[in-house]
Amino acid sequence: MTRRTHVAWVSTAQFDPHLRAGALYCLLSILRLLQDLGHRVSVLDVLTNDVHHDAFDGGLAYRGGEEVVREADTCRTVFQGVPYCHQVLPMGLGQWESQYQVVVNAVQRFLQQEGVDVVLTSDQAYWALLAAWRLQIPGAHFFHTLGNIKDFALNPGYIWLLRKRPVIAISRFMQAEIKARLGLDSVVWYAFIDLDAYRCDRSDARTKRIGFYSAGKIKGSAIVAQVAAQMPDHEFVVAGAYDEEPSGNLAHWGYIPDMRRFYGQIDLLLAPSTVKEAFPRTIVEAAVNGIPTIGNRLGGIPEAVGDSGALVDWNPEADITATAAEYVAAIRAILDDDAAYDRHRRKAFARAEAFEREQARQAREFYEHHIG
Repeated sequence: MTRRTHVAWVSTAQFDPHLRAGALYCLLSILRLLQDLGHRVSVLDVLTNDVHHDAFDGGLAYRGGEEVVREADTCRTVFQGVPYCHQVLPMGLGQWESQYQVVVNAVQRFLQQEGVDVVLTSDQAYWALLAAWRLQIPGAHFFHTLGNIKDFALNPGYIWLLRKRPVIAISRFMQAEIKARLGLDSVVWYAFIDLDAYRCDRSDARTKRIGFYSAGKIKGSAIVAQVAAQMPDHEFVVAGAYDEEPSGNLAHWGYIPDMRRFYGQIDLLLAPSTVKEAFPRTIVEAAVNGIPTIGNRLGGIPEAVGDSGALVDWNPEADITATAAEYVAAIRAILDDDAAYDRHRRKAFARAEAFEREQARQAREFYEHHIG
């Protein structure tokens, strides 16, 4: 019987069992896709010994849904359908940088023990990248955030390593940044999103609620708070971590395990990020439900929105009240005009369908060229 190719996403303390970063959803989805195609897949992680491992393992069990087995310095489970294993190194986070060779050697042994054939790395996984190169294991490196491209620009040796394998950008915006900052060509593979997990049953009845998914100030929470204050006649629903005070017309739902509940209650999504995001996945998650987005003309937001919503020019020097007023005007132009809303709703559905087709094409090309 032919041995199955073992494809592993290799992490050095990047994995978060609470999945607070969209990149983790993306990589897990890629591994499940490869698993469905008959490959052996896994997440391999290396941790320091000062991590609160009981809490970490508890997160694995809670979000992964399977029993966690710990033996000595190794922990194994199946996390959301993907085999997961981490090893704990005998050092604290403060020693991580000074003893990086020890970390790299540990990753190499880990890869050999697990019989890995293809290594996927992402963002700041410098040492996993180096270990894979030393063992001459092929693979690919994914960039999900602009900050990590900037960090690589400070490390010419690791840029050289990236020249030895395919580099994957999750948007055209990121592809341009990788070329400009690192001098590297890259392939666009949009953030892998299982849109079926976000499709919800929506009636034709309009709620006219406005939604916002927050992960802190950089997502534009202050702008949303000001928009809500200027639109007391509309309801706002916020999911995620919100650092502004809820008001009478703004409800903060906090973390929502099943985002279909969120998308089922809103008619419009706001994406007023104040930093250059690579490709905000919530925009496409909303679009698959026919929900238009209004966002800042910044980073990968315009690419994600396409023609399915509206964009607001972002000026960090501008008064936030003025920026909020631009959002209010854009919201009323779409939400308060039934004909305009129906047009944007159809465009949102079309945007999601086009995204799925493009994503499938990119996945097929990546598989044929680098895995299959």
